[in-house]
Amino acid sequence: MSVEGTVAPILPLKDYLTGKNQTQVDPHKPSPPRLLIVPPWQREYVWNPSDAGEVGILLDDLHEFVLGKDDDYLMGSILLSKGGNEEHHRLLIDGQQRTLTYSILLMCVLKHVQNSHADILKGNDEEQQRTLVDMRSCISNDDAMYIPRVSMPHSKANDMLQSIFAWSKVADGEASDVFTEEKDHWTQTQRNLIDVANWIYEKKLKTESWLPNSELLKHMRKILDKVKFLQITLSSQQEAIAIFDRINSRGALLDSGDLIKNRIFQTVESDEDFHAISQSWMQMNESLAKCSLKRMREPKFLLRAMALSDQALKEHMDDEMDQPDTKITAPKITYEKLTTYWGERLDPKASHSHSVKKISPFDFATDLVAASQWLHALSVEKTTKMKSLNELYFSRYLNSVQHYPMLLAGRNFDDFDTLAHLARQVHNRTAFYLLSEERTQDFESLVPTWTGLIAKLGSKATKAQLDEIYENVRVKPEAIDALIEQMRNWSYKSSDKKKIRAVLSQLTRVVDVAGGKEDKDSPISYFSTKKDENKESWDIEHVSPSKGASKDSDLHKIGNLVLLKADHNSLKRADSPLKKMDVYKGSHLLLTQSLVGITVDKERKRAEDFFKTAGFSGAGWDVPTWDSSSMKSRENLYAALLKFHLTTLA
Repeated sequence: MSVEGTVAPILPLKDYLTGKNQTQVDPHKPSPPRLLIVPPWQREYVWNPSDAGEVGILLDDLHEFVLGKDDDYLMGSILLSKGGNEEHHRLLIDGQQRTLTYSILLMCVLKHVQNSHADILKGNDEEQQRTLVDMRSCISNDDAMYIPRVSMPHSKANDMLQSIFAWSKVADGEASDVFTEEKDHWTQTQRNLIDVANWIYEKKLKTESWLPNSELLKHMRKILDKVKFLQITLSSQQEAIAIFDRINSRGALLDSGDLIKNRIFQTVESDEDFHAISQSWMQMNESLAKCSLKRMREPKFLLRAMALSDQALKEHMDDEMDQPDTKITAPKITYEKLTTYWGERLDPKASHSHSVKKISPFDFATDLVAASQWLHALSVEKTTKMKSLNELYFSRYLNSVQHYPMLLAGRNFDDFDTLAHLARQVHNRTAFYLLSEERTQDFESLVPTWTGLIAKLGSKATKAQLDEIYENVRVKPEAIDALIEQMRNWSYKSSDKKKIRAVLSQLTRVVDVAGGKEDKDSPISYFSTKKDENKESWDIEHVSPSKGASKDSDLHKIGNLVLLKADHNSLKRADSPLKKMDVYKGSHLLLTQSLVGITVDKERKRAEDFFKTAGFSGAGWDVPTWDSSSMKSRENLYAALLKFHLTTLA
């Protein structure tokens, strides 16, 4: 191991952030100021801006230190390495969370001084002016323009830091647009940089709940000079990664994704190889950041799904059956076991099993990129070639992620129709789980073996092979019947409301498909609500008005409910069914139109044929005389459609 220089210096915060004289090779020649580079493979900036979060705890520690009698506050080690593009670059291996938080804190204090200088500055106090100059120097190599001391791997994250720098120099109310911009598709780092700046400035500095204005710069002087770090600079990233796990005592806790990333880099032998895999890890993170549901954006989610596809299946005899048969199972892989699982495959010498085969870190990194692109595509009901898998939106609407390992296991299928068949199987089984009272652990117990069997089919998988596997997880008829009975008792005035909404939206879409008029923005358009600020959003309409009805009234059950365009529903919500017939007739949703009769002959015939195929014939409702028997007949239609939908794969 090669450590830069003769010692690992203990540096005050001011010298650590400015990097003064730390990269000078020739004492007779000036060198560019040191630049800290956050490597592409580093985890997101995750410190939480709250009193109980890491940012709040750091501020509490600093408050206690500046008011106390201790001369120094050692914040632990910072681990850097050579290997950047330029001689003056140093890669920030361990210390990203602390470095960025201190940088943001300094910018927030500078903004506070800018806006509250009358309460903070004391005439031409030289010590205060020196403190302000040093704070600015910690952030940028130039006070007038932003020449950063820290560079992020993503240009948008660097833009955030530059925006915070600009924000720190202006009056309140003149913030960059980035502070109010929609953040849904930002990375966690982008969101958190802005959130931390806002929280420190608004909650801690403006309120003086951290330090009083009158003493602020005096205390900042002590922080700059007396908060210290042990700075270790190693000659290569590989050496730095090798000790990273052991010294991460004050940063963000490492999850399984971080640890596996470290194992990958420990197996790489050159800086060129390290750079190539770093780029792959960054590409993976960029794809995951775009996934539709938050729980899918962490690398560990993808790594677990890939492990479930990769692991070996076990065969054993099942003696519980009349005819003993071979049963295939796969062990459950938890997030806690992921580091061991992938670590052994990257370095089989670490395994106690002789059957573990080594995987190439390059192949693994390449597969991570491809799998992350697939996960993003599947999260928005697409393939990576932008072919639609619309049935999957139902589970997304109900915030489910448990089914994605099975879908990812089929990503190498050559035939799209086979993949679409798998998507329908996964939808049917997941929809039952989400709507019924099936226990989460029971559904999740199916995932490892189902995923493993799908993956073992390979690229030439067929629908027949998938059907054979599906028999092992298919819901029994009596369980489907039990779900239908539950549905009949769901109430709009209870926690069942979202299930009712999901079922009505899905069945409405299914009937439109059968009638040949699926909406062009399907499937999302069928699930759109007023919260989406969409003019085409749908309300749940009570056919017979529910005002004054008790919570357990039949008026709140599904037989009295349909989807109706929100603006139409708001106009006639309190009217009798008879007075709303024109609204139902004018709806372009066939299932809603069917209350009074579908107007287009071809669409009506197709819809009625579909109802018969689903096991329902002879509508027994009458809108002008709408009563309990009408609601029961309508309920029977929904029951037949849902049962048919969950038990067929066409």
